[in-house]
Order: sequence, then structure tokens, then C-alpha cells
Amino acid sequence: MTQTAFDQRRADELVQEIGSEIVRGSKFAARPWERIVVVAEVAERTRLFGYVYWGDEWEAATPDGFRALTLFQELRDVTAVAGGEGWKKCLVRIDRASGQIDMEFDRDGTRWVPDAADPEGFAKSLR
Repeated sequence: MTQTAFDQRRADELVQEIGSEIVRGSKFAARPWERIVVVAEVAERTRLFGYVYWGDEWEAATPDGFRALTLFQELRDVTAVAGGEGWKKCLVRIDRASGQIDMEFDRDGTRWVPDAADPEGFAKSLR
């Protein structure tokens, strides 16, 4: 039997675990942030990078440790359907006021590439 759907319940749990792991990290927990954005790449290369925003300000900040990356890898595995490769990048936006966690997925792995020539423009485009 070919899998045509994924484990939605576990995927939902992982989204919440990822959000909790990110906001509890030492780089975010004690800060007056309004929004956190994290990009997870789980393809040939595995890495996390992100930004924290408050008012008109922003700063580059990556979640601590390996737990968040491990959770992203599990989310990728859980959301892959049979015969499919799964996504390569995931963009997470966490809004403090609403508690909302939004995710976008990139199956090709070509989106959300930092721009060394305009890091501020790139950071603001993800907000």
C-alpha cells in the first residue's frame, strides 16, 4: 500500500515542540521580541539560521543546541509521503502577541538564501 498522506497528529505535535524549543532558547527567552523567524535546512546540508525582531529593529539569532534541528528533521520525515523526497527547507515565523506559529516549506531548497550583499534587506524580507 502506498502512503498518500502523513501523520497529521504527529506533525502538529512537532510544530508545537519546535516553536517551544525555539522560544525557550537562551537567545530568545529573556528578550523583548515581537517575532522570531528561523530557517531550517535539512537536505544535503543541515543548518538553522534566524532572526529576532522587535519594533523596527532586528538581529541575527540561531536557536541553541541540536534539539531544534533534530525536531525539524523528524518533521520532514513525518510529513514525507511515499515516493516523495520531502521538503528541503522550512521557514518558521513565531508571533509573540498571538502565539501563532506559521510554517512554509521549500521542496527544491532554493528559497531563503541569505544575501551577503544586503543582509538587512534579506532579514526584513523574512519578517
